[in-house]
Amino acid sequence: MKSRSSASLFLLCALIINNFTDSSACDFTVAVGSPVTINLGLDQTDELLWKHNSQRVFKGLVITAPTKLNNVKLTTDGSLIIHSVKMKDNGDHEFEVFLSNGKSKAKKSITLCVHEKLIKPTVDITCIDGTPSISCEVEDKTGLTFSWYKNEEKMDENSASLRNIERDQDYECAVEKPIPSEKSNKFRLSTTKYSSACDFTVAVGSPVTIKLGLDQTDELVWRHNSKRVFKGEVSRLPTKLNIAKVNTDGSLIINSVKMEDNGDHEFEVFLSNGRSKAKKSITLCVHEKLLKPTVDITCIDGKPSISCEVEDKTGLTFSWYKNEKKMDENSASLRNIERDQDYECAVEQPIPSEKSNKFRLSTTKYSSACDFTVAVGSPVTIKLGLDQTDELVWRHNSKRVFKGEVSRLPTKLNNAKVTSDGSLVISSVKKEDNGDHEFEAFLSSGRSKPESKKSVKLCVHEKPPKPTVDITCIDGIPSISCEVEDKTGLTFSWYKNEEKIDETSASLRNIERDQDYECAVEQPIPSEKSNKFRLSTTKYSSACDFTVAVGSTITIYLGVDETDELVWRHNSQRVFKGLVITAPTKLKNVKLTTDGSLIINSVKMEDNGDHEFEAFLSNGKSKAKKSITLCVYEKLIKPTVDITCINGIPSISCEVEDKTGLTFNWYKNEKKMDENSASLRNIERDQDYECAVEQPIPSEKSNKFRLSTTEDEEELMLNSSPHSPTPLQTQQT
Repeated sequence: MKSRSSASLFLLCALIINNFTDSSACDFTVAVGSPVTINLGLDQTDELLWKHNSQRVFKGLVITAPTKLNNVKLTTDGSLIIHSVKMKDNGDHEFEVFLSNGKSKAKKSITLCVHEKLIKPTVDITCIDGTPSISCEVEDKTGLTFSWYKNEEKMDENSASLRNIERDQDYECAVEKPIPSEKSNKFRLSTTKYSSACDFTVAVGSPVTIKLGLDQTDELVWRHNSKRVFKGEVSRLPTKLNIAKVNTDGSLIINSVKMEDNGDHEFEVFLSNGRSKAKKSITLCVHEKLLKPTVDITCIDGKPSISCEVEDKTGLTFSWYKNEKKMDENSASLRNIERDQDYECAVEQPIPSEKSNKFRLSTTKYSSACDFTVAVGSPVTIKLGLDQTDELVWRHNSKRVFKGEVSRLPTKLNNAKVTSDGSLVISSVKKEDNGDHEFEAFLSSGRSKPESKKSVKLCVHEKPPKPTVDITCIDGIPSISCEVEDKTGLTFSWYKNEEKIDETSASLRNIERDQDYECAVEQPIPSEKSNKFRLSTTKYSSACDFTVAVGSTITIYLGVDETDELVWRHNSQRVFKGLVITAPTKLKNVKLTTDGSLIINSVKMEDNGDHEFEAFLSNGKSKAKKSITLCVYEKLIKPTVDITCINGIPSISCEVEDKTGLTFNWYKNEKKMDENSASLRNIERDQDYECAVEQPIPSEKSNKFRLSTTEDEEELMLNSSPHSPTPLQTQQT
């Protein structure tokens, strides 16, 4: 018997492991909107109980099902039809049929796998190991198999890519599984060029002229990506499509191309007698019009180099100019640049852009260096030696900002003024002020004033928010890091017990317990210091003061009186400032208790983080100050117990959507076990097991799970779908 039991366990594990990758797990695999017919042998007088993922869908006489469920009907052979499946119908469906005397007549479980209907794929060309190959493109290829067709005959290939393609042959592809799609358009690799090459490459807003030899009485059929754009007499084309017209030489002109015009266009022209006159297919490649590029300085192999910067460089070629003469270089970067020479760049292909501003690497410093590095909202003072009667010309990134008498500057530009020593002050810098500023002043005689000719580079950054200190492990040792949204190009300062440490990186290793650590951003723009962090001998000081689920209530003792003034900040942003008595009126999720505590009634995810409270007496003197860290989590749904195999032995696991950072409780026959991992090995038969999430937020217990010993039940398991209810899976209590 022991040998038989071991063999059964082995077969069970083999079955479970196999079913993780077995697509046959689905009894029905359908697209949204498809019908599904389930043979149940129903009679009109039977009673039907239908559950979906353990939730009751219907209970009642079969004859009433179509009335109560408007997406269901019954056939004459007793089958049930769901006539238009939705995504929410995905999962396990259980049906039990009872005779009018209450006796069970039939029982059936099915797994319904529902997928979004696939759009028509496209064929794209790529290179694999230097050889032209084609790929079948859909938005997400995960779990898909494909079919390929060569000259309309199906090929023995089901991957997403096809290598060793032949020229002058027609290729098509389609998604085969899990849901078939329609075929792509035909693709041909011609003997002269790729059929995917663009016949017209244009920017948005450009016109396109296509020679078709049209006469006004001809009939034209025009398709774009297989969809009909126009069908009718040529003379009526400009009336129906206000973007198109026909030239005197019979060409068709699209006046102003849009992004949605990108793709394949097919034209067929018929004479008035219905006979085909001309046929033409073109590929129109439409790109957004490129902005003017900028030249930036970088280092390649330790040497100063310059790069041509645009938002996205994919597939672009560039042209470079030195002292206005075109250079033999089409990459995005230029090495071995010379000092005191003017460089410009432009995008050349696929759509030409205008040239960048000139860039010069001077003999004293990089022209890209910042003369002023400031935060948004800061003032900047530029010494120009201006007099009120001088004429000033001010340009920003080559665009004129101001031209006129200096005395009129504050009137025309309300963010600028001139000081008594002739300096120009920009009182509150904005992000758009970033870049190159050129100033030139002229005397009233019109002569240039040399001391007032100046170029400055102003580098403007957003003011960094107050950083936070977080704990992590590096090489197994607790370390702390200074956290801001984007650390690119930043240097940091660290403080231990309020004294600055010699460390500028974002992380700090070998921290000591029971010491106060703070960090701040130092360059390019200093930030305020973070809250203090202490690694205590018992727990991290960064631990949460309150760990709660969304919707919970929090009580924070502050000892405030109604006449006190309260300032409350959340992650450095002010939440409330005013008399304590007005807080419940202004913040409807807040109330005060008689002992001076503040209650947040229903916590939200956005309440997560650091909260600082400071109360002041009516005379303005500080009365109380408190900081808390509130850790808010989504409320966990009830977990489920699932069976798996670890090293060939049946084990059970506690399943929730995301297990990261969770600890678990296990119960055997309703008694708590000494186990907090997500899996439980060496489980015993005929015992009831339950699990729950313990930390950080407790969940309710799962349904009970029992591994049965009866031979009939083992045989049933080996003949059941992995998703069908069996004695080896959850038993509802």
